[in-house]
Amino acid sequence: PTAKQPDRDNPSVPKWLSKIHNKLIEEYKSQLRQLSDKHRSMDDDMKNRGGEINGIPGEEHSRATTENLEKQEWDDMQLDLENKLAEAQTLNDSMRQQLQQIQEDHDVEMERLRNEVALARTKAQEAPRVAAQNAAAQQISRGDIGPVELDFFLEQVNGRLGHSLLEQQQEQRQAMKEIRAEIKEFLRETRALSQQSRLVYERQAEELGQTTKRLEQEVHEWRIRYDCAQEQLRSTCASSVELGPEHKGIKLDRGKGLVDAHELVKNIHVSEFQTAIDKLLYKARTHDSGSVIDAVKSVVASVRRITHDAKVSRRDGEDSALQAKLRGEVSPATNSLIRASMNCAAGAGLYPLSLLNAAASRLTGAIVDLLLLVEVQTTPAEDLEGKDGTAKLQRPLLTAGGKDNDQRELVH
Repeated sequence: PTAKQPDRDNPSVPKWLSKIHNKLIEEYKSQLRQLSDKHRSMDDDMKNRGGEINGIPGEEHSRATTENLEKQEWDDMQLDLENKLAEAQTLNDSMRQQLQQIQEDHDVEMERLRNEVALARTKAQEAPRVAAQNAAAQQISRGDIGPVELDFFLEQVNGRLGHSLLEQQQEQRQAMKEIRAEIKEFLRETRALSQQSRLVYERQAEELGQTTKRLEQEVHEWRIRYDCAQEQLRSTCASSVELGPEHKGIKLDRGKGLVDAHELVKNIHVSEFQTAIDKLLYKARTHDSGSVIDAVKSVVASVRRITHDAKVSRRDGEDSALQAKLRGEVSPATNSLIRASMNCAAGAGLYPLSLLNAAASRLTGAIVDLLLLVEVQTTPAEDLEGKDGTAKLQRPLLTAGGKDNDQRELVH
């Protein structure tokens, strides 16, 4: 409810109260106008924001529509270009076929023209002879030529024919000579090239063979030098495999001399056995089955050399029996190592290396027991060094088995 308006004309109302009332009315009106303006501005802002909010989907829609139109234009352009490319390829293939057909027609036409030219040339060459024969035949039929003139005319015709035949024969002979000369030249060049190739191949093969032999000889010499150096630096008490604390080889007196020039087993063979055992244990840790098999073959070969040297019996009967017994223990130990090596090679890294180490320890123990009995022989100087000063090594030729009943056959 609005404030009650005082009666301005009422003389009972004081003037100062009327002024205050009017002033309040003006202030209220001013505030009302301000509130109305704010309300209108807020409505305008709301409308503008509503329009902006409503315009955002429209812009997105228009942008999407524009992108779709551009994409459609690009797709249409790509399709148009692909169609044009296909048409160009089709036109290219058609033109290629037409050119090929034109080339074939041209070749056929050229062949026909050549045949016609050859036929015309033949006819031109035969025309005088045929004309002369026809003229002579007409004259003979009319009786205008006598026998003498006829003979002379026939002789001329025969002379021309003979001369023509001679020219043709000479041309054919000349062509044959040229063809033969070309064939001979071609054969000569072919033979020369073949001879050069054969000589080059033989020379290269000879050089490669010499290089191979030289390298093999160097490898052999260095291997023997290595074995000799190892044999010279080796201690007879050293072992490449732990034998275990219970083995009596460990109780060997370190100061006892086991090397003598009159003993049985050559020390170079002992060095080879130690090297082969070390190589086998090293290769077993590389998980290479082929190298493990090759390494165990080297071990078997070195064991054979040692047992071959130990075949000679000692003078003492008790030592001979013990020697045969120890030699008999080497074969099963070797077979055990072979089986362990094969299992290790086939195990693809799953086979425990401790089993291979145990087999190697068993074989090494058997070899050490045998060496403690038969003792080690120093390698003769003539076996270590040749006449030219280069190192060499003489090895006995061994077989898979022997006549000795105590020597068991080693398994390959």
